[in-house]
Amino acid sequence: MQRRLFLFAAALVIFLVSPGQGQKGIEPEGTEVTLTCSPPKINFGESTVLKAHVTPVEAGRLVLFSFGEDEEIDTADTDGNGDATLEFTPGNSGPFEIAAVFESGDDDTANLDVIGDITLTVDPPEINFADGDFTTLNADLDGAPAGRTVTFSSGSEP
Repeated sequence: MQRRLFLFAAALVIFLVSPGQGQKGIEPEGTEVTLTCSPPKINFGESTVLKAHVTPVEAGRLVLFSFGEDEEIDTADTDGNGDATLEFTPGNSGPFEIAAVFESGDDDTANLDVIGDITLTVDPPEINFADGDFTTLNADLDGAPAGRTVTFSSGSEP
């Protein structure tokens, strides 16, 4: 019994380290990812196709698409040509850096520019006050990406 167990363990080790079948999941040297956005410039509300080409080619491998490393968009599997494609409609306008990350950790980035109408709503829309009076103005930028700056001015002075 002990001898059979030893032979089974030895055969298993040979199978796991020998080339050929059974190596799926072991990353080949030199994996490359190339990402494109087609088209790279769209109007707000339109979609673009994100395409990551992975070499060497192997179907069924996972690619993660994201805004940089912070916000996941979705995943797609590679096809027989090594391409993982995803149709994407951004939720707001602005310049974006999109990333495609392959299972091995290899990645690439591409720029996407989403042009949109930005609506500025100021509340209250009109104010009258005398010297020394104070009021609070609120601005809402509809369609603008987060982190934008709004500057209020009176006449020609900011």
